[in-house]
Amino acid sequence: MCLFTVMTHFVCVYPCRTCCEEEGVSAFCKHFCSGKTALLYDFQSQFQCLPYMSSLVSCVLERKGYVTTEPTSVAVSSVHTDWALVMWRPPKRQADTVTKYQVHYRELSEEADDFYFVEVATKSPFLVDKLRSSTRYEVFVTAVNKYGVSRGSTRIIL
Repeated sequence: MCLFTVMTHFVCVYPCRTCCEEEGVSAFCKHFCSGKTALLYDFQSQFQCLPYMSSLVSCVLERKGYVTTEPTSVAVSSVHTDWALVMWRPPKRQADTVTKYQVHYRELSEEADDFYFVEVATKSPFLVDKLRSSTRYEVFVTAVNKYGVSRGSTRIIL
């Protein structure tokens, strides 16, 4: 019964289809983004969509103007053996509501996990330290306000 209610609330998500794709919502669960609820009769199979609910909610909140858009112009101004300086500009929408930023980074290597480290920043620039030398990293930034977390910025490779 609860899942039916959740699915009903996501009928309005159609304009967020791009957001859902960028957030990596699985093909099976994209009917939440398109507004199609033809799979309601098989509600038990919908439980595999639960891990995407946070992304779906964020997309809806962004479209409605509550959650900020993502930070812009993300760049790395300095890279050294064990640290990098990450810079960004505030979001285009709702920038005045941002309470903090989250700098996400992960190691890009065969043996590394897909786990992102997340550091909290109050402003740009931000120093990401304790990096391993001769290692590539992926970095992106999100903005946070009282309603939630924005989508991630453009990914940068260090």
